[in-house]
Amino acid sequence: MERVQVSAPIAVRASNGHGFDIIAEPEVRRLADYWNARRGARRMPRHADIDPVGIPWALSRIYLLDYEPDEDTFRYRLAGGDIEDMFRPHTDGTGLKGKTFKQILPPDVSERMHASWVPMIAQQAALYMSGQVYHAESRRAVGARIILPLSGDDDDTIAGALGFTQCKWEFEDVMAELPPLDICAIPLDEIS
Repeated sequence: MERVQVSAPIAVRASNGHGFDIIAEPEVRRLADYWNARRGARRMPRHADIDPVGIPWALSRIYLLDYEPDEDTFRYRLAGGDIEDMFRPHTDGTGLKGKTFKQILPPDVSERMHASWVPMIAQQAALYMSGQVYHAESRRAVGARIILPLSGDDDDTIAGALGFTQCKWEFEDVMAELPPLDICAIPLDEIS
């Protein structure tokens, strides 16, 4: 498997034919199943197929992004309240809408975050992440995240993503024991 390197190595493992069955957290799986139902017979749903009415339980923890291939960047379209709260110190209170990773995070962090999302585009895959999903100065969050591709009008090109993060915050006294971030690519052709 190809490894993308940034300030620290990022390894992405394959799901080895298990599809969404590798997802351990019920709410993360629930969003993956919602995405799967919205895509129908297509490889992935479009942005317009994602209807908040169908996922009220997830709204505070979801985020929609556009992918801009010319710039090879992700730009926030919207983010739920919990996600906005997490990034508020980096947005000067202006919110995530319209911002890229580079605009809200220090260079080394935005580079690492981008590198962890690139396999969605390069491998045409959903990304399931578990372990340490957020890192703040005096605390870390352990949990899981799913990044699900969304298509443009042609149904085959990834034009954005639907993300969901579920986590629990841990403070300095237990941070040394936290698991690293594990990233698994689930190829779109493997999802049924």
